[in-house]
Amino acid sequence: MDLSFELLYDGIEYSANIVGIPCVGKVSMFDNSVYLCQDKTEGSDCGVDRRHGYDYSWVIVESLDDTPLEEALDLNDVKDFKIINRVADKRKERINKLNFD
Repeated sequence: MDLSFELLYDGIEYSANIVGIPCVGKVSMFDNSVYLCQDKTEGSDCGVDRRHGYDYSWVIVESLDDTPLEEALDLNDVKDFKIINRVADKRKERINKLNFD
């Protein structure tokens, strides 16, 4: 799968190796910034209210520009990035939409 920022959204689950440490967590996106929230390694703090319940966050990009996602991950020592539980996320979206429409 080709990785791009368009595939990401706030709260999507991922797995990756951050500075060589296997991590799972959720992506936090706000104010043109993208962070990987997880419980394993401390990095650039996106704020406790934006970490989706995780202890730490790791910055991928602080200002979205034309940098490809794969390059941004590499520049920030993130390897083996994968989006996980996409089907479960889609189911939750549909259920939430039904409950709130």
